[in-house]
Amino acid sequence: MLVRREIILMIYLLSNFNWIKTVIHISMKIILLKRKVNQMKNKISFLSLVTLLLFAGITGCSKNDYGTNSYTNSMVNTPGANEVFIQNIAFSPQSITVTAGTTIKWTNKDNVAHTVSSGTPGSPNGIFESGNLNNGGTFSFTFNTRGTFPYYCKLHQDTMTGTVVVQ
Repeated sequence: MLVRREIILMIYLLSNFNWIKTVIHISMKIILLKRKVNQMKNKISFLSLVTLLLFAGITGCSKNDYGTNSYTNSMVNTPGANEVFIQNIAFSPQSITVTAGTTIKWTNKDNVAHTVSSGTPGSPNGIFESGNLNNGGTFSFTFNTRGTFPYYCKLHQDTMTGTVVVQ
């Protein structure tokens, strides 16, 4: 049997049941706030990751002033044995050696026009002339005679020169 004092205490607690409801209510609010904080942390983390990836994509794969993707050119677009790429305002390779009867193909990888003109700046020799090559444009010439054949870009003659050596 319950002692009179315990009964009085139970009556007192039951009559003041509101404080228990208040404690439970506050506890639930705290739990919900913690969940919201965790959700916000997750959203912030996700948004930070998306921002980082976008920034990396924009800066890491951006094109240079001539529209040539430097990552792609250095890693994927390397000219074949009898090819010269025009990229980053330069001939690549700048000098190429072939045997007589070989056809060389030049491909413009820049977003600006270039030419492949035989001779040197100020002294064209007229052996071959591509005319203006826009992005993706190609020019081919077959070298049947042994010798060294300098060439240049008429549009960028101060910086763009190359040589074909025919053995």
